[in-house]
Amino acid sequence: MGANGFPAKVYSPMMTHLQDLAIGGTPNNPPPHAPTPALMCCAASAAPEVFSKVVIVDSPMFNPLKRAVFALGSNLPDAVIDRVHPLVKGALAKRHEWGSMEEAEEYYRGRRLYQKFPEETIKAFLEHGLVEREDGKIGLRFSHLSEACMYKTTPFETPILGSKNGYMGQYDARGQNGVFLTSRKMDFLDARDVEFLKSTFGREGGGGFEFEEFDEGHFWPLIDPKGFAEVVAKHC
Repeated sequence: MGANGFPAKVYSPMMTHLQDLAIGGTPNNPPPHAPTPALMCCAASAAPEVFSKVVIVDSPMFNPLKRAVFALGSNLPDAVIDRVHPLVKGALAKRHEWGSMEEAEEYYRGRRLYQKFPEETIKAFLEHGLVEREDGKIGLRFSHLSEACMYKTTPFETPILGSKNGYMGQYDARGQNGVFLTSRKMDFLDARDVEFLKSTFGREGGGGFEFEEFDEGHFWPLIDPKGFAEVVAKHC
């Protein structure tokens, strides 16, 4: 699976650096960024023996009030969600086809976010994030519609409201051995989210997770694959 509209193989530079650091041989989780580790928390709460350690980086795990708002909003008609949910709205509005690979590459190299990516990430995205369609045009391998659906179905369970997808135990893995990395920029999780997560998962609150801040923003694994891998390796 991937994250933020990027197929998992776009993270291959970071995974290659992890392999170079000889990470492996013990149970662990996949690329620990965005929705993937949030889902790993669900799995760890159901089968903790499968995981030696859970590494979570800037995942969509929020304070109860925010989750309650999201959970209530998820019950609105799809047509309304498409217009008011900022991530869904953005995914549906994004450009998703080009006349040639050259045109697509020029487009992405001109985007502000992608200009922060090193060449190894750009090449991974061009190879694994785009695909030639049957009509000869270039499209997104992880379509804008799939990305919007992912945002709509991200679990936002609360003790009272549960989740649109049923109870998944996302916040029940507090006793698991793990580390939660959060960005000082707070361009995804805010201060209330981090405070809640520390009180729930942190060792000072009786949980099994260490907490550590990093200076980079939410797209750190793509902007600095090697630096990200080194920090993750330190905790594995």
